[in-house]
Amino acid sequence: LFRSLSTRDTIRLGLNYLRQKSLLVVPPGAVGPRVGFGNQIDELGPRDEMPIRRTRNDFEYLLVSTHRRNQSQLDWGADVRRFQMNDLQSNDARGAMFFNANFGRSAVENFLIGLPSFYRITLGNLYRGFRNTDWNVFATERWSPRPGLTLNLGLRYEYAGAPGEVNKLTVIPFKSDRNNFGPRVGFAWNHGREVIRGGYGIAFGRIFPATFQLARWNPPEVVRVSLTNPDLLNPTKDLNLTGGNSRSTIFRLDDDLVVPYSQQYTLEVERPLGKGFRARAAYV
Repeated sequence: LFRSLSTRDTIRLGLNYLRQKSLLVVPPGAVGPRVGFGNQIDELGPRDEMPIRRTRNDFEYLLVSTHRRNQSQLDWGADVRRFQMNDLQSNDARGAMFFNANFGRSAVENFLIGLPSFYRITLGNLYRGFRNTDWNVFATERWSPRPGLTLNLGLRYEYAGAPGEVNKLTVIPFKSDRNNFGPRVGFAWNHGREVIRGGYGIAFGRIFPATFQLARWNPPEVVRVSLTNPDLLNPTKDLNLTGGNSRSTIFRLDDDLVVPYSQQYTLEVERPLGKGFRARAAYV
């Protein structure tokens, strides 16, 4: 939505919605658990992350306003990003049996006589609904103090909201990241036949679901265990998950995790060479 408020002021409002669905299933007739052979021959069965059932919704809301004066232009605005992901992602939920060079025999020999080295499986409810909200505000002014020279000065503040699980099934340890200020400066100078451009800015990234969704595999809702020298026909027969003393793989996330950022510098010189050719040299 675009609207002129006056001869000097305009405003733009935007809404963007993106929906993605993913479904990766185990093909009919596939090997029951994944079977590995210590890299001596190819594995059997689908990888440990299958099956996957995922629905992702991204909502983005945008506001940008522009005010023009004699030799300058001021842009300011904000945007909000709401992220939703309802997701079942496996991690050895079907089990994984590994035959290694052990007991004085090769991995293939142990496979042929049915003596696995270890068995790994994830037990529990792996379905999660992750949510988080990011927003930012910004202001940028561009002006021309003299003919051929344009200057830019801006500041952006970004708030990275802490992700959470909608049903409280997963605790994600790190908090919202609130101190992300990104200054930006730049210039363009038309100096006779040459044009010189330069700038500096700090840009912030995001913490993606591929990072924080690892916490879904932590106890007590989910237990990921590895059993050495298991029984081939009943590998979990000696597994005891009662009494609070069971061992499990733990996926640790840093309590102080923050969004990544980059500092970007540019300097560029451009000059025409004649006959439609131009030469450009740049440092980035």
